[in-house]
Amino acid sequence: MMKYLISFCFFLILTTLDAETAKRASSQTDVYIWGTIFLALSMGSLLLIVNLFPKGEAYKAQEQRLKNLRKNMANTKPSENQNVLKTNADASSNLQTELEKTGIQTKPATVAAPVLQSTHTSVSVPETKPSIPAINPVPQQECVIINYNKVFESGTLTVETSCKDFINKLSNVVKCKSMSLYFVHNQTFSCLIEKKLELFTKYEAGKKSDLSEEILKFLKNKLGAFSSNHADAVLPLVNNNQLFGAVKIEFADPLASLDINPIWSEVKSFAKYFDQTIHYNLSVQDNETSLFTLEHFNNILNYRVSLDIPQNLSLLKILNTTDKAKTLKDISSCIKEVIGKKPEIYKLSDDLLGMFLTLEDREKISKSMGILVNLLKKNIVNIEIAFGSADYNSNIKFANKWYERATSALNTSVQEGKNNFKLFTETPPATKT
Repeated sequence: MMKYLISFCFFLILTTLDAETAKRASSQTDVYIWGTIFLALSMGSLLLIVNLFPKGEAYKAQEQRLKNLRKNMANTKPSENQNVLKTNADASSNLQTELEKTGIQTKPATVAAPVLQSTHTSVSVPETKPSIPAINPVPQQECVIINYNKVFESGTLTVETSCKDFINKLSNVVKCKSMSLYFVHNQTFSCLIEKKLELFTKYEAGKKSDLSEEILKFLKNKLGAFSSNHADAVLPLVNNNQLFGAVKIEFADPLASLDINPIWSEVKSFAKYFDQTIHYNLSVQDNETSLFTLEHFNNILNYRVSLDIPQNLSLLKILNTTDKAKTLKDISSCIKEVIGKKPEIYKLSDDLLGMFLTLEDREKISKSMGILVNLLKKNIVNIEIAFGSADYNSNIKFANKWYERATSALNTSVQEGKNNFKLFTETPPATKT
């Protein structure tokens, strides 16, 4: 404060001297000339004092704090910057109070926002063998590996059909040279079925087990893997934190910017459907009849609508029987004798069953209703049934619409009498006259 008072006194002295000199001037013109000269000297002296005057200690302290803050923020982690900013805010507040007391006005200092460092790390690619960077770099809890030995057993036509349907559907999502489905057999990932171009090849257990340990590490963590040049990808088949297989895709046109999300979605849906269908357990089977439950039927129906492939939904109603429990148990084996394989049969109510068939199997049942009833009558004297059936087509976008068509056909079959088979047919639109 004393320094500013000294400057102000020096300015007053110069002004007084200017006034005295002006009084001694002999003429009015001399007064103006000397007044202008001394005024200029006074203003120049004042500006010189202000510019050469050393900055206040508080101002210097503020600049030093800002320099230290920027230096510390560059060397500290992003999570620590919040504490640094808080400390600096408190210090700035105290400093502003101090500057106000001294009469110095300052502009608020702008502190640069901390730059967050990326948590992603690059993966080096060896020249001999490409590394497999994870699609999702965030590690997850390892899932349990479940053996699926049953899918490699002979006579599992349902498994083979389900796998082919999935591969054909996925081929419409992404162009590929080949696509393979692997399942765990005795703790080893073995290829069950592979499609190259339009040719399917089925393998026995252990005949093709070419997934590397590096890829398996990602699969165990429920992660997919790309090859370094994005020529192929391997995605896990997981349901309820249980790993039981994998899908390997060799792309026709490798793209670094490939959108993997549609492929992921299809793989996850298939994994849930396949696990519920093949991995039998009490949660999807009726305790008394071992038929699939209504809840499981709804899950499979929703999935099959998304397949967009030729298929059929048939409903079987038991109109009359002397032994309902035995009828429910025998129906599966009797249908197997007609179509040559065991279908997936769902218990929708006490007297209503549902099943998904190929168009060929639906045709066999429609032409063999007499044979099917005679097979049932071998163990049940009095038995009457009715079939209602609906083929899937591209106009069906929702599961309930497909089910409603099958129900409509079943009602028509019941009205026409016992042991009938009725296929739903769309009513042609009325022509305008």
